[in-house]
Amino acid sequence: MMNEEGKVQEERAVQVNDFAVDTQKEGRKRTPRRLKVLLGLSLVVTGFAALGCLWSLPWMIKAREWEEAGAVAFAGRILFVFTILISFAGLICIAKDLHAGRMFSGTLARCVLLLGVIYTAASVWIPRLSGYHSSGYEILSSDAFVLIDGTILLPGLLLLVLGSLIREGARMQKEQEEIL
Repeated sequence: MMNEEGKVQEERAVQVNDFAVDTQKEGRKRTPRRLKVLLGLSLVVTGFAALGCLWSLPWMIKAREWEEAGAVAFAGRILFVFTILISFAGLICIAKDLHAGRMFSGTLARCVLLLGVIYTAASVWIPRLSGYHSSGYEILSSDAFVLIDGTILLPGLLLLVLGSLIREGARMQKEQEEIL
Protein backbone atom coordinates (compact mmCIF):
# COMPACT_ATOMS: atom_id res chain seq x y z
CA MET A 1 0.00 0.00 0.00
CA MET A 2 2.83 2.32 0.81
CA ASN A 3 4.34 1.60 -2.52
CA GLU A 4 1.16 2.60 -4.39
CA GLU A 5 0.92 5.84 -2.42
CA GLY A 6 4.50 6.70 -3.34
CA LYS A 7 3.74 6.15 -7.03
CA VAL A 8 0.68 8.42 -6.86
CA GLN A 9 2.73 11.18 -5.22
CA GLU A 10 5.48 10.72 -7.80
CA GLU A 11 2.96 10.95 -10.66
CA ARG A 12 1.51 14.16 -9.15
CA ALA A 13 4.98 15.67 -8.86
CA VAL A 14 5.69 14.88 -12.50
CA GLN A 15 2.39 16.40 -13.59
CA VAL A 16 2.97 19.60 -11.60
CA ASN A 17 6.51 20.11 -12.92
CA ASP A 18 5.78 19.16 -16.54
CA PHE A 19 5.42 21.89 -19.11
CA ALA A 20 4.82 21.95 -22.81
CA VAL A 21 6.37 24.24 -25.37
CA ASP A 22 4.02 25.43 -28.07
CA THR A 23 5.99 26.24 -31.20
CA GLN A 24 2.97 27.01 -33.34
CA LYS A 25 2.99 30.49 -34.83
CA GLU A 26 0.10 32.63 -33.63
CA GLY A 27 -2.32 33.85 -36.23
CA ARG A 28 -2.45 37.53 -37.06
CA LYS A 29 -4.42 39.52 -34.51
CA ARG A 30 -7.54 41.14 -35.87
CA THR A 31 -7.70 44.90 -35.93
CA PRO A 32 -10.78 46.20 -34.08
CA ARG A 33 -13.56 47.36 -36.41
CA ARG A 34 -13.81 50.73 -34.66
CA LEU A 35 -10.12 51.39 -35.35
CA LYS A 36 -10.54 50.45 -39.00
CA VAL A 37 -13.50 52.82 -39.39
CA LEU A 38 -11.70 55.71 -37.67
CA LEU A 39 -8.53 55.10 -39.67
CA GLY A 40 -10.46 54.95 -42.95
CA LEU A 41 -12.36 58.15 -42.16
CA SER A 42 -9.14 59.88 -41.10
CA LEU A 43 -7.38 58.79 -44.28
CA VAL A 44 -10.17 60.11 -46.50
CA VAL A 45 -10.50 63.47 -44.74
CA THR A 46 -6.75 64.00 -44.33
CA GLY A 47 -6.16 62.85 -47.92
CA PHE A 48 -8.53 65.49 -49.29
CA ALA A 49 -6.97 68.10 -47.02
CA ALA A 50 -3.48 67.08 -48.19
CA LEU A 51 -4.54 67.41 -51.82
CA GLY A 52 -5.95 70.86 -51.07
CA CYS A 53 -2.75 71.85 -49.30
CA LEU A 54 -0.57 70.64 -52.16
CA TRP A 55 -2.73 72.58 -54.61
CA SER A 56 -2.83 75.79 -52.56
CA LEU A 57 0.80 75.93 -51.37
CA PRO A 58 2.33 76.95 -54.74
CA TRP A 59 -0.53 79.39 -55.24
CA MET A 60 0.07 80.98 -51.81
CA ILE A 61 3.77 81.39 -52.57
CA LYS A 62 3.16 82.71 -56.10
CA ALA A 63 0.57 85.22 -54.84
CA ARG A 64 2.99 86.35 -52.10
CA GLU A 65 0.21 85.82 -49.60
CA TRP A 66 2.43 86.76 -46.66
CA GLU A 67 2.28 90.39 -47.83
CA GLU A 68 -1.52 90.44 -47.78
CA ALA A 69 -2.25 88.19 -44.78
CA GLY A 70 0.86 89.02 -42.78
CA ALA A 71 3.91 86.94 -41.97
CA VAL A 72 2.45 85.37 -38.82
CA ALA A 73 -0.78 84.28 -40.52
CA PHE A 74 1.19 82.90 -43.47
CA ALA A 75 3.51 81.00 -41.09
CA GLY A 76 0.44 79.54 -39.36
CA ARG A 77 -0.90 78.34 -42.71
CA ILE A 78 2.45 76.80 -43.62
CA LEU A 79 2.52 75.06 -40.23
CA PHE A 80 -0.96 73.69 -40.95
CA VAL A 81 0.13 72.47 -44.41
CA PHE A 82 3.11 70.60 -42.94
CA THR A 83 0.91 69.14 -40.22
CA ILE A 84 -1.61 67.81 -42.74
CA LEU A 85 1.00 66.39 -45.13
CA ILE A 86 3.01 64.66 -42.40
CA SER A 87 -0.16 63.40 -40.71
CA PHE A 88 -1.37 61.91 -43.99
CA ALA A 89 1.96 60.13 -44.45
CA GLY A 90 1.71 58.84 -40.87
CA LEU A 91 -1.83 57.55 -41.42
CA ILE A 92 -0.70 55.68 -44.52
CA CYS A 93 2.06 54.06 -42.44
CA ILE A 94 -0.49 53.08 -39.78
CA ALA A 95 -2.76 51.49 -42.39
CA LYS A 96 0.16 49.58 -43.95
CA ASP A 97 1.42 48.33 -40.59
CA LEU A 98 -2.06 47.35 -39.34
CA HIS A 99 -2.52 45.35 -42.52
CA ALA A 100 0.76 43.56 -41.71
CA GLY A 101 -0.47 42.87 -38.14
CA ARG A 102 1.67 45.45 -36.33
CA MET A 103 0.19 48.12 -34.09
CA PHE A 104 3.32 50.29 -33.84
CA SER A 105 5.51 51.68 -36.59
CA GLY A 106 8.97 53.23 -36.60
CA THR A 107 7.93 55.37 -39.56
CA LEU A 108 4.91 56.65 -37.66
CA ALA A 109 7.15 57.47 -34.70
CA ARG A 110 9.42 59.50 -37.01
CA CYS A 111 6.40 61.36 -38.45
CA VAL A 112 5.12 62.29 -34.99
CA LEU A 113 8.61 63.28 -33.81
CA LEU A 114 9.06 65.41 -36.94
CA LEU A 115 5.79 67.22 -36.20
CA GLY A 116 6.97 67.76 -32.62
CA VAL A 117 10.25 69.25 -33.82
CA ILE A 118 8.44 71.51 -36.33
CA TYR A 119 6.02 72.81 -33.69
CA THR A 120 8.80 73.30 -31.15
CA ALA A 121 10.88 75.23 -33.69
CA ALA A 122 7.83 77.27 -34.73
CA SER A 123 7.25 78.26 -31.10
CA VAL A 124 10.62 80.04 -31.22
CA TRP A 125 10.47 81.21 -34.83
CA ILE A 126 6.94 82.68 -35.09
CA PRO A 127 7.39 85.29 -32.30
CA ARG A 128 10.28 86.74 -34.36
CA LEU A 129 8.01 87.54 -37.32
CA SER A 130 6.65 91.01 -37.94
CA GLY A 131 3.06 91.41 -36.87
CA TYR A 132 3.27 88.85 -34.07
CA HIS A 133 0.74 89.38 -31.29
CA SER A 134 0.98 87.64 -27.96
CA SER A 135 -1.05 84.47 -27.56
CA GLY A 136 -1.23 85.13 -23.83
CA TYR A 137 1.00 82.21 -22.96
CA GLU A 138 4.63 83.18 -23.40
CA ILE A 139 7.81 81.76 -22.00
CA LEU A 140 10.54 84.26 -21.12
CA SER A 141 8.97 87.46 -22.37
CA SER A 142 9.80 91.05 -21.61
CA ASP A 143 7.72 93.95 -22.94
CA ALA A 144 7.38 93.33 -26.71
CA PHE A 145 10.00 90.54 -26.82
CA VAL A 146 8.78 86.96 -26.59
CA LEU A 147 11.33 84.16 -26.60
CA ILE A 148 8.91 81.24 -26.94
CA ASP A 149 5.18 81.12 -27.64
CA GLY A 150 3.82 78.55 -25.19
CA THR A 151 0.64 77.99 -27.18
CA ILE A 152 2.71 76.52 -30.02
CA LEU A 153 5.35 74.93 -27.78
CA LEU A 154 2.88 72.81 -25.78
CA PRO A 155 1.60 70.75 -28.76
CA GLY A 156 5.22 70.39 -29.91
CA LEU A 157 6.30 68.94 -26.58
CA LEU A 158 3.26 66.65 -26.43
CA LEU A 159 4.02 65.38 -29.94
CA LEU A 160 7.64 64.73 -28.96
CA VAL A 161 6.49 62.68 -25.96
CA LEU A 162 3.92 60.79 -28.06
CA GLY A 163 6.51 60.10 -30.77
CA SER A 164 8.93 58.76 -28.18
CA LEU A 165 6.24 56.46 -26.79
CA ILE A 166 5.38 55.18 -30.27
CA ARG A 167 9.07 54.61 -31.02
CA GLU A 168 9.43 52.62 -27.79
CA GLY A 169 6.30 50.60 -28.64
CA ALA A 170 7.71 49.83 -32.10
CA ARG A 171 11.01 48.75 -30.56
CA MET A 172 9.27 46.48 -28.05
CA GLN A 173 7.04 45.02 -30.79
CA LYS A 174 10.08 44.28 -32.96
CA GLU A 175 11.84 42.68 -30.01
CA GLN A 176 8.80 40.50 -29.30
CA GLU A 177 8.58 39.44 -32.95
CA GLU A 178 12.26 38.46 -32.91
CA ILE A 179 11.78 36.38 -29.76
CA LEU A 180 8.80 34.51 -31.20
